[in-house]
Amino acid sequence: MIRWDESGSGPPAIFVHGLAEDRQAWDALLPLLAGRFRCIRLDLRGHGESSAADDYAALAMAQDVATVAAEAALDQAPLLIGHSLGAIVATAYATQAPVSGVVNIDQSLRLGDFAVALGPLEPVLRGPDYADGVAAVFAALGTGSLSAAQAEALDRQHRAVRQQVLLGVWDLVLQTPPEQLTALAESLLSAPGAVPCDPRQ
Repeated sequence: MIRWDESGSGPPAIFVHGLAEDRQAWDALLPLLAGRFRCIRLDLRGHGESSAADDYAALAMAQDVATVAAEAALDQAPLLIGHSLGAIVATAYATQAPVSGVVNIDQSLRLGDFAVALGPLEPVLRGPDYADGVAAVFAALGTGSLSAAQAEALDRQHRAVRQQVLLGVWDLVLQTPPEQLTALAESLLSAPGAVPCDPRQ
């Protein structure tokens, strides 16, 4: 079961959170947009209040978005807003269904570069101390602008992600050569309806 909620009115906008987050990640943003959009947010499989699953690949998670879009009975193509993992999920969904646009936050789709950076941490991520590896990955993304309390809260959140979910999400990155990941990103961006661009930029 995929949990979701909605607020506001107007053209539909679906918000997709990142790894180790849930739909509450959008709490501060939704009040700013609910006057212009029907804001729909979901918990991806294995996150928040949604059920666990056998497949945690981002491409499989695009089905979570499709499920919510169907249950919400949208009357027009939605705007997709995704953060980090959610941006990949939103982009994957947009290759399969009509959308009015996709906004990727904190996700350049430079998957090959991410694979190179993540590779040395694979033994830790697959071991009993995987939470330390997760914390190291997110710490490298930078928390310098956060207060100590905010940084500590994020660290706790990242360390709480289940190893099965983590490895399911990052399996493609860990198992695929970087050049093939770059080709995958390019194929997503060249799908029908996508705006051509260079994922390395």
